[in-house]
Order: sequence, then structure tokens, then C-alpha cells
Amino acid sequence: YDERWYVVRNTIHIMRKIGCPEVMSHIMLTVKHSDKRVRKESIRFIGEYGSDSVVDLLQRLLQDQDVSIRNEALRALGRIGSSKASSAIVEEISRKHFNEKPFSEKKSYFEVLAIWQSSDINGFLAEILKRKSLLKGTKFYELKSCAVYCLGLMGTRNALPLLDPFNSNENKLLREHTISAIKRIENE
Repeated sequence: YDERWYVVRNTIHIMRKIGCPEVMSHIMLTVKHSDKRVRKESIRFIGEYGSDSVVDLLQRLLQDQDVSIRNEALRALGRIGSSKASSAIVEEISRKHFNEKPFSEKKSYFEVLAIWQSSDINGFLAEILKRKSLLKGTKFYELKSCAVYCLGLMGTRNALPLLDPFNSNENKLLREHTISAIKRIENE
């Protein structure tokens, strides 16, 4: 409750480094702190020591106005690593407004999603790749490129048949991500 942001942030950092999960309820209060440096450190703490009970909080933080807070919440969900956390990420990707995010932010979601080596995630990625659209704009190809990128990070050989049709796609972004993903999988 100190008025100096750096005292609060440094205290949270020390608690995180020494491993003090008993203070979780207090740390969760600092997620609403006025200084984003405190908020980011709080989210790091929650990601390291949290469980499914904090997934809803982190999912709400994915809607924050500040991209650095959103990215920290996303990484925290990845550190929690539960099926509830992966479901929260899939849910966020499935929302209509997701396509409006910058490509680099979308790609971050799929980087974190690659942590889970599950048939559910593979199925979700396959669904994205199978989608058709009459208006094949930039957003359409960005989402497919992210799914291809994720499959490449996951490195499962059974993804190769899904990737092959995009190897010679007319869209440069999708084609480059596909070639990179195939190389990565074949070299593993």
C-alpha cells in the first residue's frame, strides 16, 4: 500500500524471487495498481504461483488497454500451463475482435499456445487452416500464418499434411511461415 510505485513493485519482485505464494491474495490486489510496472510484476508473480483459480483474472487482463499488460497476462497463462489456461487462450483467439489485433500480438498468442501438445490444440489449429473466406484479406492470412507458425513450434510430424497445401500459397506471409514451419518440423 506504499504510495511509491517502486517500493510496491520491488516488494512483489522479492516475494516472487524467494517463492512466497502465501501472499497471493495480497498480490492479486496490486493488479489494479495505477502504475503499469507494478501491475506487470504482479502478473508475473500470479503466473508463477497461480493455479486455475487465477485464470479468469488473467483472461480479463487480456482485454487491458496496454499491450504490455496484455502480453504479460498471456505469458502468465502459459506459465500456469493448465487446460483451463489453454482454453482461455483459445477462447480469446476465437473472439471476433482478435483479428483486429496487430500481427505481432496475434503471433504471441500462438507462441504461448504451442506450449500445449494436445489433440485439442491441434484440432483447433486445423480448424483455422481449413476455414474458407470469400474475402481473403490480410487478416484472413495473418490468422492462418499464426496457426502454421504454432504447428511449426509444436514440431509434430503429423502436422505436415496440414501444412503442405500452403507451401505454395499466393500469400507471401502464409507461404513463408509454412516453409519455415515445415523446415522446423523436418529438422526436429
